[in-house]
Amino acid sequence: MKISTLLAAGAASLLVSYVSACGGRIADVASDGGVDDDSGAIVKHDGGIDPPPPPPPRFDASPPRFDASPPPPPRDAGPDVDHGEASTTYPAFAPDMPQAVSSGGPVMTAPRFVPISFAGDPFVAQIDDFTARIGATSYWTSISAEYGVGAGSSATPIHLAETPAATLTDVEIQQWLAAKLDGTHPEFPAPTVNTLYAIYYPAGVTIDGGGGFFSCQDFGGYHSELALQNMTTVSYAVMPRCAQFATLSGFDVISLTSSHEFLEAATDPLPFSNAAYQNTDDAHFAWSYAFGSELGDLCVQNPLLTVRPAAFGYVVQRQWSNVSGGQRHDPCVPIPSGNVYFAAAAITPDLIPVSYQGQNYTGRGVHIPIGSTRTVELDLFSDADTHGSFTVTPHDLTGSSLSFTMTKSTGVNGEKLYVDIRVRASGPDGFNVAVFESRLPNGRVTSWPLLIGN
Repeated sequence: MKISTLLAAGAASLLVSYVSACGGRIADVASDGGVDDDSGAIVKHDGGIDPPPPPPPRFDASPPRFDASPPPPPRDAGPDVDHGEASTTYPAFAPDMPQAVSSGGPVMTAPRFVPISFAGDPFVAQIDDFTARIGATSYWTSISAEYGVGAGSSATPIHLAETPAATLTDVEIQQWLAAKLDGTHPEFPAPTVNTLYAIYYPAGVTIDGGGGFFSCQDFGGYHSELALQNMTTVSYAVMPRCAQFATLSGFDVISLTSSHEFLEAATDPLPFSNAAYQNTDDAHFAWSYAFGSELGDLCVQNPLLTVRPAAFGYVVQRQWSNVSGGQRHDPCVPIPSGNVYFAAAAITPDLIPVSYQGQNYTGRGVHIPIGSTRTVELDLFSDADTHGSFTVTPHDLTGSSLSFTMTKSTGVNGEKLYVDIRVRASGPDGFNVAVFESRLPNGRVTSWPLLIGN
């Protein structure tokens, strides 16, 4: 995640059972043991991998990309309601999946990672090896190629004899890096449009993200940019040394954070001056608001967050794929062998104008005036047989202003559920967002957000 969208300024604040999209808060993480293979076996873990302070995610403010024809009337969940039926056509419904969109900025077509470590780092060998190999793996191709990012390579690793201060701000990190790039430090290669300086801080160093956010408590890493005096723009990523994320520890935490930030930096290297992939399409504002809007952030809510490809050997994050989601499969790739994607997709007949942190959007959702109740249809789908029903639980992401009533909460692909949503008050940003958690008996969980306008 880019530094500006930490916790989406509280928008991603979260449900107890979720990992904040950008904040490294850890919750319901699968712990059912996985088998490593090239397709990416499950390594159960979760932990937001992203950083510090304010501005909001920059959502696509272009005209909504969907049919703006008049919405159908609200559906009645009475005796004549259509509950659908179990189907062996997968998926039985064609869910309206989000797409990550570019704001027009560049991507790194041939990323070159520059690993920077400090005196006495016990993981320096792993850092150098990981950085040297990740860009040539099938894993990297699977997460980056569709966005125009090519194979990556590593510059000569930089091993510094110095010891950083115990607490650092991003401003201080930028000043330090700018000084290293003044031409008097030959070990630091000159920046290019494809260069990512990957700074690995050792244990004992805390990054103060501002606003009361600190590394390893509220975020696990971030990427950003800085402008040198000669107006050259530099892309960099910061990896604090966090001891643990859920069941992960040691270098597994470092490699997870690195994979997240490497892809986001490669697909959005200039997040402030010339943004690229840091938005979802306008219609799916709820997804960016709930989970974060860069490619790694959009998958952080997935409890099956990580894989360990056997040919690579390191724990890495599954990342958002427009291609996989567009084919109605799990949008987070690589997909573990045997994984079935399932969810409860809320029907969104209304266009909801939203003003959020100084920008205006038009998202798909449902309109429910304060003090009113409306019935919302949930279409259950899966891309293969789930071998049993999944249970759907609604959550109020924006506080405690929503109440939910469901007469039935379980089903399978092809069936429909209905939830009565009552709005007692607007959320803190002037609208509400609900998240529908679908859970299989084996513990597998997926999430689907719903924007509610008042």
